[in-house]
Amino acid sequence: MKKILCIICFLFLIFITGCTSLKNKLISNMNEKYSDDENYVYLSGEVVELDGNNIIIKCTELKKYINYEDEFCDYYIYSNEIIELSVGEKIYFKTVPFHFYNGHKLPIVEIKVKENTILSFDEGKKNLLDWINTNFK
Repeated sequence: MKKILCIICFLFLIFITGCTSLKNKLISNMNEKYSDDENYVYLSGEVVELDGNNIIIKCTELKKYINYEDEFCDYYIYSNEIIELSVGEKIYFKTVPFHFYNGHKLPIVEIKVKENTILSFDEGKKNLLDWINTNFK
């Protein structure tokens, strides 16, 4: 019985170590991807649905970057304040068109409506990197 208990504890320890290592790798990959300004692109689209800073945008341009993605995509606006937009509004936004397959939405780090900047790239990018390093620790 002791031998079985030791084996179970050993396997559990290996599992926990593996999960921690994978999480650290994810944090590293996300920081690397989102720190490089070259990975960001500008897209335009129409706001379809809003819930705080969670947003669904109809954007046909996204398919150029993520071929399996629908033209309706979930995004998250990385602002410390709720961004006021309206359903049907046309926006110009900056994102990294890449999924880490960890359940998070594509990030929006800059938003322009017509000529007005609603969220600046520097602020949005800083908020995104802060979110990664706070929520995945």
